[in-house]
Amino acid sequence: MALAIIDTVTRVILRTTTDANPALASTESAIDIVSGIDLAGGPWKLTPQLAKVAATTQDWRDAGLDEAWNALERQRKFTELLIQLDVCLGDLTLPRAITTLCDKLKAHFGG
Repeated sequence: MALAIIDTVTRVILRTTTDANPALASTESAIDIVSGIDLAGGPWKLTPQLAKVAATTQDWRDAGLDEAWNALERQRKFTELLIQLDVCLGDLTLPRAITTLCDKLKAHFGG
């Protein structure tokens, strides 16, 4: 018996296993498959009928597996954080403790 571990939302195949009780993240599901699945040339996903089909770029990104995209997203979110810290630092209506915290966070993150 083999299991395909898939991203529950996108159905992208993350890995296969023969472990009867695999450890799953909250975003993963284990699907019984009759035989092993060749993952070469992927990424792949399973249809509800358990057919292996090519996963789209969007599927791959939504499953969190596109490392280049993930790096860009982390950088975008980091830049947004620095911008929001600047907004807080410029807001004279905020309590001093908040602006001090924002200043220390910005210094910590190298902004």
